[in-house]
Amino acid sequence: SDVFDKVKDMGVFRRDGQNDVDFLMYDGDFFVPLVRLDLLEAHNKPLPNTWDEVVELAKYFHGKDLNDDGEPDFGFCHFPRIGADVWDWWWAEAVYSAWATMTQTGVPGSNAFFFDERTFEPLLRTPAFRRAAEIWKELWAVGEDGCGPPFGQGRCAIGFGPPGCWKGVFLNGVKRPINGSDTDFWVPRMKDGSYAEPYRFKPFGTTKVLNRATNQMEDCTRVTC
Repeated sequence: SDVFDKVKDMGVFRRDGQNDVDFLMYDGDFFVPLVRLDLLEAHNKPLPNTWDEVVELAKYFHGKDLNDDGEPDFGFCHFPRIGADVWDWWWAEAVYSAWATMTQTGVPGSNAFFFDERTFEPLLRTPAFRRAAEIWKELWAVGEDGCGPPFGQGRCAIGFGPPGCWKGVFLNGVKRPINGSDTDFWVPRMKDGSYAEPYRFKPFGTTKVLNRATNQMEDCTRVTC
């Protein structure tokens, strides 16, 4: 009863697919993307659906003033970052988030991405892993810590972190005190003047996936993606 419903749905296994629960995952970690819709609207940019689009959008917004305080801000705020202490090991999971999209396809036998589930050959020496590492290298250069103040103060265009990172953002809203005031705040607004709540949406995907037979990246098809 103390397991989040979403995690429970992700982690329930029934051997016959219908009746008694044979296995229940105790906990689950996953990354949740956020994006500033007011920035997309103001700059006429679409939602980023792929990792390549995320990199492009993050580079576009990085260094721009995103909360009207006259200071350059960040294109991509993520967790973990430098100094995450015991959470540094999450860095591998961040890379996995991109790697899996390029390796887990609709082709039978491609559920695993650490290794080939049929041959147990490691999948590290593949263009999919290489591209995932390159993506995060590019995002690191335009990034900042995504858990806490940076996104909550309007300093980030895109956020990427576990759900706990965004609890305060949704409870307290995105806002920045004006001249140290306790009552006067800047908040992000859409063109119609309404408050622009951070948009939480599906994880990013890819338009190219790994063909394990040739060890080459190929364009998505209806079968593979």
